[in-house]
Amino acid sequence: MTVAARVRARRFGAWFVAMALAIAWSVILLPTASADKTINGCTIVDNPTPTRITTCQGADLPNVDLNLANLAGASLFGTRLNIATLQGAVLTRADLSGANLIFANLFGANLTSANLSGATLIAANLTDANLTFADLTGANLEDAQLSGANFNGADLRGANLANVQGANFANARFI
Repeated sequence: MTVAARVRARRFGAWFVAMALAIAWSVILLPTASADKTINGCTIVDNPTPTRITTCQGADLPNVDLNLANLAGASLFGTRLNIATLQGAVLTRADLSGANLIFANLFGANLTSANLSGATLIAANLTDANLTFADLTGANLEDAQLSGANFNGADLRGANLANVQGANFANARFI
């Protein structure tokens, strides 16, 4: 290899290392863009925090696709989510009281400590959903698919459970 070729190789190597470091620093130091999305006037917060959550009380969101969405702590009181897809969604501590979730797909959703009091979940798919310590007082779960759903410690006082089967109601409260 000639001297000129070695010099070019060193310069290229130094340039390559400098570019790699610049890219690495930009990834570490620059803030990431938010991927919030707005559906029918409702802004779904991508990475909720205790001070920044999805707030869409009474929103009309039928047929919405929120698979794997992080809706932890969301305020969805009275929201219409008919035929919505919330498969694998995180709804821990979410307020879904009075929400309409008829035919909603909540397969594998995490609803730990969620407020679903007075919610309508007729024919909803809650297969393998986690409803540990959820408040379902007065909720209507008629014909809901509950196979593998966990209601451990959930409050089901006054809930309509007509035609449901397969759920784990261990330690659930009915009276």
